[in-house]
Order: sequence, then structure tokens, then C-alpha cells
Amino acid sequence: MLEEHIADDFEAQDLDFKEWIEKSLNDNINMAVKMAVCMANGGGGTIVFGIKDKVKGRSKAILGVPPTVDAFLMQKAVYDRTDPPYYSDI
Repeated sequence: MLEEHIADDFEAQDLDFKEWIEKSLNDNINMAVKMAVCMANGGGGTIVFGIKDKVKGRSKAILGVPPTVDAFLMQKAVYDRTDPPYYSDI
């Protein structure tokens, strides 16, 4: 479906796509924390990193996340930076 639509067309209150920011792991962690809080306040949901949400074409939209990214580190950052602590499944 991404060949004819942009990913943003599929976003909803419980689904959001975020592009991975190559230059800064900290910027991505900050985004994960912010989005986790937003999703928690909205009743839960899913954030998909590595997707450009404003372009058509699967190969242009799905960029992925570098394999060196430690998902546990991101999960711990969300937990440590929220009050009350929020457990996310990454």
C-alpha cells in the first residue's frame, strides 16, 4: 500500500510512524520517550521507528533502524525518564 500512499495516511491515535534520525541516538531516545508518553496518555498504541511518513514508495518510506541500536537501552530510557515509570515493549 505504500507504493500509492504515504505512511501518514495510515497513522491513527494508536499508531505512529517515526523516521530514524541517523545523526543522534539521543534524539531518537528523546522521541521514543515523548511518543511513549503520548501513546500512554491516549490509552496505548504502537510507534514504528524507521519509517518516513511523508513519502510514497515502499523503498523510500521504509528505511529501518540501524542494527547496532540497542532496543533494551531505548526501553530503559523510556522507563527511567517517565514518572511514574512507564514500561514499553520495544
